[in-house]
Amino acid sequence: MLKLFLLLTPVVLAASKSENQIRISPEESKATQEDFNFWARELQSSTICNRKTLAVVYGTGDGNYCAGDEISIVSHKCKGGKKFSGWTLVSGNPAISNVFSSKSTLIMPDSDAAVEATCAKPLKCKKMNLSVDDGTGGGKYCPGDEVSIKSKRCKGRTRFSGWESIKGNPILSDTLAPSTTLIMPDINARVKSVCKKSDCTEYTLVVDDGSGDGKYCAGDEVSIKSKKCTGKRVFSYWESVKGDPDLRNTITSSTILVMPDRNAKVKSVCERSECTERTLVIINGSGNGEKDGEYCLGSNVSLVEDCPSGSTFVEWTVVSGGAVIEEKDKSSTVLIMPDQNSRVEATCTTTPVTPPSSQPVRTPPSSQPLRTRRPTRNPGATRRPVRPNNGGARISGFPSVSPSENPSLTR
Repeated sequence: MLKLFLLLTPVVLAASKSENQIRISPEESKATQEDFNFWARELQSSTICNRKTLAVVYGTGDGNYCAGDEISIVSHKCKGGKKFSGWTLVSGNPAISNVFSSKSTLIMPDSDAAVEATCAKPLKCKKMNLSVDDGTGGGKYCPGDEVSIKSKRCKGRTRFSGWESIKGNPILSDTLAPSTTLIMPDINARVKSVCKKSDCTEYTLVVDDGSGDGKYCAGDEVSIKSKKCTGKRVFSYWESVKGDPDLRNTITSSTILVMPDRNAKVKSVCERSECTERTLVIINGSGNGEKDGEYCLGSNVSLVEDCPSGSTFVEWTVVSGGAVIEEKDKSSTVLIMPDQNSRVEATCTTTPVTPPSSQPVRTPPSSQPLRTRRPTRNPGATRRPVRPNNGGARISGFPSVSPSENPSLTR
């Protein structure tokens, strides 16, 4: 309680001194009580928790957690030609968001738990043919392979309306998204990108110093790309000039814009840079739409894999130079340029991937079946508290403190 009082004192006592006394106005007194109640509940939530132990065999994420905490678990790299095949439940009853992903999240149960990252040699398979009409991603794949498919751009006044399964009944993660993933069945398969005439009201998009201009319906996702900056100028950001469109990333030269229900205009802004540009070489991929390029220290480069036909993307690898890649296991990700020449590579493989059905999850007889749960927006063991607008509002979440830390009350 002393620590709580000392923390709140410099924040809430905006008072005036007179005759060696401190006077607090009614408004300040109300705010002080509200803050005190808020942090008192925070302190209670952080300290009163019957923590349970999570063991992650052949992976990271071990620790002591509260029930309901969401923990990131990552498998160690498999050796001896083996590939990650799935997470195995050893004890307890945690909910894993994706048991077939080497990087996943786990919801801590109200008991001790243990999970294990399992590796197995890829099975030989008979590859099946996938045809993608009016789209990309076709080829020969093993049953269980996860294949990225993308619709071609619809022409005229037609708009993408969905994917149609013509043969083989493959599983698509999202039939209404122009770019999605497909799980290859154990027979030949065929899907088709369907474009339909749209009666929507079209609005005009203008892209100054870049590409992507045109007429679009509200909600359309438009790829925009900055023109190459000249001289010593480098791309800095996208400026919204008109219409307030939603941009996925304002600091990458290639990004996605969501068309609003009105005319819109954006501008690519280049600024002078005195930095020494370094060379980035990209193998089996591109950066900001180009094979290789020159970038300054700290530049954000949009990486997109381009594996040879018939092969599957595995992960991004930094070959040399110390570049930082945000999500190495994503086919499209962002690289932060270091102050030295760098080389990165999209690792691709033609090795058959073990079908999910051949790797069942082992569950002890005394436990309930393994549950899966969709990950929340912010994965991790720490949940940010939401401060109430008034003293009577309910707190939506409280922070969880790792075993090596003492509870802190940082606002």
